[in-house]
Formats: sequence, structure tokens, C-alpha cells
Amino acid sequence: MDMHSEHLISHPDQVPVEIDRISRKQAPDHLYMGELAVNSEARIGVGTEVRLHMPTVDPDAKLCGRVIWLHERGDGFVLGISFHSHSEAFRMRMLEQLCHMAAFREQVAGEAGANDRDLGSAARHRTSERSSACTAAWTSL
Repeated sequence: MDMHSEHLISHPDQVPVEIDRISRKQAPDHLYMGELAVNSEARIGVGTEVRLHMPTVDPDAKLCGRVIWLHERGDGFVLGISFHSHSEAFRMRMLEQLCHMAAFREQVAGEAGANDRDLGSAARHRTSERSSACTAAWTSL
């Protein structure tokens, strides 16, 4: 798979992601559809098992997957990560929705000037409602 897969989700740069190498005994060979592209300062080789954590979005959520491609980018790398089960891939998509909502809130807050505070408040309220719904779905998994 490459960066242009139709199942690729790009993680927003505004939301920090922690990537830890892990060792998994007898990790399944089969990977499910759904890839996540994340930026990394570290070069993590293809085939490496990793754990992802986005503490600013959900301090308790951790996802495990495998690096399936790697590209150099500027002063770092872009990692393509795929997941070992349908449920882990689904959890990744739900968590990424929360990450994209957090990035959108940050963007709106940054664009809103002193005269546009009501617009920023309205946008935060709308995304907060969506975020709450997604968080409820996430925690029920």
C-alpha cells in the first residue's frame, strides 16, 4: 500500500501523536483495510509494530498497528500504519474523527478575531456536540 490508498486517513498535524515501538509475539500477518498516515520525527521501519496514543484527544485510548510504508518528508517521516483487526481499524477511524474535530476547533479559534468571538463560540459549540457524540460512541467500544 502507498500514500495514495483510497482507505488512507491523514492524521492532523495540530494534534500530537505519540508513537511507541512495541514487540508483539505472533502478530497476525493479515492487515485490515484502513491506513493511518502520521508524521514522525523518528524513522520507524516497515514491519515495526507500534502503539499510537493521542493524549490531548483521549488520554486512555491506545491503538496498535504495523508500519506498512515510510516516506521521508522535510525533517521527518510520514508513516503508513495499518491495523490487525476490523475493530482496531474502526477504533482508529473513530479516534481520528475526534482528532480532526479538535484540529478544526483549533483552526476556527485561531482564525476568529476579537470581533468574531461569537462565530468562534458557535463553531466550538457545534464541534463540541459532535465530539461528545463521537466520544460516547468511542467509549462504548
